[in-house]
Amino acid sequence: MTELVIHLRNALKEELDAANTYDKLLSCCSDESIKAVLEEIKKDEINHQGRLLSLLMKVEPSQLETFNEGLAQKE
Repeated sequence: MTELVIHLRNALKEELDAANTYDKLLSCCSDESIKAVLEEIKKDEINHQGRLLSLLMKVEPSQLETFNEGLAQKE
């Protein structure tokens, strides 16, 4: 595993944590104008997650195969 893969995974984790933080902020906010901004920021974090995941799959193609296996599994 390369150092870049490790950093990409950490960056992905940070983006997941950020989205969770915005969910927490949204849950305790009643001002609709503030909530709209928080929703937009959270959407950006989710976009970043997808972009980082795409980069991870490009850098380490075996990750894509394993990821797809997980998607195909039934609960």
